[in-house]
Amino acid sequence: CGQDYQSYEWLFRRFHDVFKVKPVSIFTDSAPELDVAIRECSTIDSDVWFGIVHNLCIFHLSQNVFDNCRKAFGPEQTEDWRKLLDAFWRLAKQSDERGQETFQSDFQTMTDIVLNALTAASHDNCEEHPTLKWLLTTLYDRRKKWAACFTWSTCSWGAHSTQRSESWNRVTKLDVNKH
Repeated sequence: CGQDYQSYEWLFRRFHDVFKVKPVSIFTDSAPELDVAIRECSTIDSDVWFGIVHNLCIFHLSQNVFDNCRKAFGPEQTEDWRKLLDAFWRLAKQSDERGQETFQSDFQTMTDIVLNALTAASHDNCEEHPTLKWLLTTLYDRRKKWAACFTWSTCSWGAHSTQRSESWNRVTKLDVNKH
C-alpha cells in the first residue's frame, strides 16, 4: 500500500467492505494523507464512515513534540525541557471535560516555557521561531484531536494511541524477511 491519500482511502473502504460496521473513532499519526483519506470516507451522509471521530495517536504526537520542540532547549535547560513535557502530558491525559475551561491557559504555560527557553538561548525574533510556530499552529490547532479533555466523550475504551498496532508492526519487521 502506498502512502498517498488514495491508497489509504482504498484501504478504509476495503475495511468497511469486510467488517460492514464503521468504527466509532480512529487513531492515526499526523500524516496529512491519512487526514484527507478519512475526510473522503466520512464527510457526507452517504460515505461509508460518515460521522466517525478522527483522533491523533498520543504516542506519535509526543514524538512530534520532541522533534519540533527539543531543539529550542539548550543542553543546560534540561529542567525546562522536562517542564514542557510535563505540561504536554498533563494536557494529553487530563480527561475531565472541565479541562476545556483551562486548556487555553494551560497551553499558554507550554508556550511560555518555550519562549523562556528561546529567550535564554538568545534566539532572534522568538515569535517567528519554527518551534513556537509549530506549537501555536500545528499542535494547538489540532487540540480537539489529541487533548483528553476534548476527546474524552468518544468511546475508545481508554486507548489514545496506536501502540498495539505499532507493537505488531515491530514484531513483523523483526521476524519477516523483507525479500
